[in-house]
Order: sequence, then C-alpha cells, then structure tokens
Amino acid sequence: MKLFGLRVAFVLLASLAVSRAAPAQASFSPSTCGAEQIQPALNACAWRRYRAADAELNRVYRRATAADTGAVLVALRAAQRAWLRFRDAHCDYVAALYEGGSMQPMQQGACLEELTRARIEQLRAAHDARAASCLPPDGGPQPASSCSRLGALAYSAARRATGALG
Repeated sequence: MKLFGLRVAFVLLASLAVSRAAPAQASFSPSTCGAEQIQPALNACAWRRYRAADAELNRVYRRATAADTGAVLVALRAAQRAWLRFRDAHCDYVAALYEGGSMQPMQQGACLEELTRARIEQLRAAHDARAASCLPPDGGPQPASSCSRLGALAYSAARRATGALG
C-alpha cells in the first residue's frame, strides 16, 4: 500500500511538471532560414530543422530509457511508439492540406519539428519530476539520502502523505 501511495505521488508530480512544461517552440518561420526566401530553400530549411529536432529527441529518449527499468521502461517505450505514430499521422494530415502545392514539404517539416520539440519537453519534464520525487527507475522507494535536497523534501512529503513515516 505504501508503494502505491509513492507511485501516486510520483504520477501527480510528473503530471504537474508536464503540464507546466514550456510550450513547443513557435511554429516554423521563414525568417529562421536566412536570407534565401525561395520555396525550395524554405522546404529544405524546414526539414533540416526537423532533422535537428529529431536527433535531439533521440538523445533525450536514449537518456530516458537508460535511466528507467521494469514497468516504467516498458510503458515509456509503448508511449513513445504510440506518440511517433500520432506525430507522423498528424503531420501527414497537415501536409495533405497543402497537397500539390509548393509549400507542402515545408508545412510537413514544420509540423514534425514543432511536435518533436514538444515531445522533447514532455520527456524532460517527466525526467525532472522523477528526479525530484526520488523514485528510482523501477518506481520503488529509495532512501532520501541519495536524493537531491529538493527531491529529499518531496520524497519525505510523499512518505508522510502515505503514512510511511508515521
């Protein structure tokens, strides 16, 4: 029962952190692509920006999977696979709105970049919430002595709330 209470406290902290995460970067703007403002250059720029965001997402995701184990890792992998399917399908939809137009590749690349940057912030916020809660990768209890000062306080508060500290 105590473990359940700690997990509930973690979920609440993670939800708060994700809800307060910085919003995705502003939508694609041609001004971010330099002086050349012809459509083929803008299309290429949007896809370069997306590829850079995707590389960053891969780094953040690798760090998250290295830090998690057990059921948390399984859930993260399932969530990431579902999110990738959503992102790609949504951006295919956005691109379809511009079907046949010269802006279609730019719009699809910009959509992919925007959603990818938002996902990066979600993963970082979840990682930060986990670190602050002092829950180890498997979700079980961890001694507060191995936590940061802020994390130790959150850990103690969660244990008090669940009656684990009496």
